[in-house]
Amino acid sequence: MVLFLWRELKHGSTFGTIDVSVGLAKHFQHMCGVQSARMDWKKVEKVIASQDMHHAVVFGTEAWNQKSLEELHNPSAQFNLPRFNLPRFSAAFPYTVVACGKRCAEALQYWQQFWGMPPSNICSYSFPNNVSLLYDRRDTVQKHWWSGISQDKTLQDFLNRELGSQGLFASFNHFDIVEQLVNGSMAFDHVMAAEDDVIPVPDFDKKLLATLRDIDARELAWDASLSACAAAAWSRGVSFWPFSPNSFCQIVCVRTCLGIEHGHHRVTKNLCRMASTRCANGHLITKKAAQKIWDRGPLVEQFKVIDHVVNDHIRDLALEVCHVKPALLHESSKSETKGFPCPNKTKSCANIQKTKCN
Repeated sequence: MVLFLWRELKHGSTFGTIDVSVGLAKHFQHMCGVQSARMDWKKVEKVIASQDMHHAVVFGTEAWNQKSLEELHNPSAQFNLPRFNLPRFSAAFPYTVVACGKRCAEALQYWQQFWGMPPSNICSYSFPNNVSLLYDRRDTVQKHWWSGISQDKTLQDFLNRELGSQGLFASFNHFDIVEQLVNGSMAFDHVMAAEDDVIPVPDFDKKLLATLRDIDARELAWDASLSACAAAAWSRGVSFWPFSPNSFCQIVCVRTCLGIEHGHHRVTKNLCRMASTRCANGHLITKKAAQKIWDRGPLVEQFKVIDHVVNDHIRDLALEVCHVKPALLHESSKSETKGFPCPNKTKSCANIQKTKCN
């Protein structure tokens, strides 16, 4: 398929009766609201076609790769998409928590302005970049996340041992979301936690719905859905979440991990079982799953980033892990996720409601 794709692009490709360049230009205008006469669409084709299913480039407000080009001619090439139009982000869409660092405003702008998520259905959470505040919570950290913090008798001891730990505060965003689900500060049965740099693929909402409907039809369920932008379940206002209590897929990954995923036993057309995951750049998680992790307590003595902590809990709690193929979400912070964003759409956040999580 890749060889065919490159051959088609090289010779001025058309998929069926749709010229790729024309299709890309129309889709770009639809997404961005502007024409881009200066864009070299043949170059755009080739750049997108160079990305395999584990990588992507930004095209407008979406993440595009070879699979996206196939779908330009046939939107249902990869997923059995519903034939009726669905309202985006209905009341059934999970409450979304943006776990962010310095890009909270930009992330909220992306979801609210570009993808139309209602402000009432999203908030941002960022653990203060303050080591002393983290050290003040050492009793909780020792009991639930990593036990070695008890060895630090002073703040300076903690600084000497942990300050250089990569991902310390970013990981604590996710730790706090788990805690707030457990203690009721976030009064939801489930939330979608997404990091501030996620970019969905075209029609990600419809593709996710198609996957969840497939899971529901087979009475498969999960406790948490690792995904960097995942997750809605609605059909004409009818929620498909939560699923039956019989656990099968307790974690469902809908984001790419650059091909690092292990185990590929296919369960449905777009759902595969996997032995582990190394990427927790976003997830849909239930209060039940959060409680399991919280009650289990620390599995390590020293700090680990959230990606590895999730893997430890998968193995220890014998969680069933599945992932969606092709992935529905990519990270814009990765070097390969550059490309052709909408012009003049990344500066103004004046109309964004900057709602902070409780």
